Order: sequence, then structure tokens, then C-alpha cells
Amino acid sequence: TFLRLAVYTISQTESKDLFDVKYYEKSDYYGKNFRETLNRQLENDAEFRKEYDALSPEYELAKMLIACRNTGNLTQKQLSKLTGIDQADISKIENGNANPSIKTLTRIASAMNMNLKIEFVPKTQNA
Repeated sequence: TFLRLAVYTISQTESKDLFDVKYYEKSDYYGKNFRETLNRQLENDAEFRKEYDALSPEYELAKMLIACRNTGNLTQKQLSKLTGIDQADISKIENGNANPSIKTLTRIASAMNMNLKIEFVPKTQNA
């Protein structure tokens, strides 16, 4: 038997009631691993790249929080106790499923003996 692997992406159309379904063959976007597959899709699909770039700040925040928490040898539960923020909410932030306020981020940074730094940087030009 032959197994065909494919990726379907579904995006809502401008009319908000119709959905646009794209079908990608394995050979189009699949690499040897997740990173290679992601890089291929980022290179070949402008719409995917735009959505990915739009989510970049959330993912960067999540990665930074996890890295800082791990550097301090803190579990989510320990950070929760230090901040008074529910462990479930810390998990949501780390999974990119929350939009924390600056006040919340300041509490988290303070609990890890850090300062919160937010900055604006120029956009880089994509070739």
C-alpha cells in the first residue's frame, strides 16, 4: 500500500464565512525534520510566511520566558508561587496561548530577579 502524506492549510476568506483550503504534496514542503519542513514552507509560501512573521513576537516571548525560567532552575509551579500567577496561566504564556499584560510580564521578571525590557527595533528587509 502507498501512503500519501499531505498538509492541508485552512484559512478564512475575506467574506468570513468561506474557507480557502490549500493542499500541499509531501514533495512540496516536507523536509527530513520539522525545521527543514518549516524553512521550505517559509521560503515557498508568502502567505504562510506573513502569518508566521505576525506570530513571531509571541513565540519569542514564550522562548525567552522558558529560557529564563530554566536558567533559574524554576518550574512553572515554583514561578507561580513566586508571582501569584496561576501555573495554568504561566503555561498558556509559554505555549503562546496568552497575551500577557506588561504588568504580568513585570511580575514574572521580578520573580526571576530580572528587569523587563521592551524595545522597538527596525524591521529587516526580506529579500
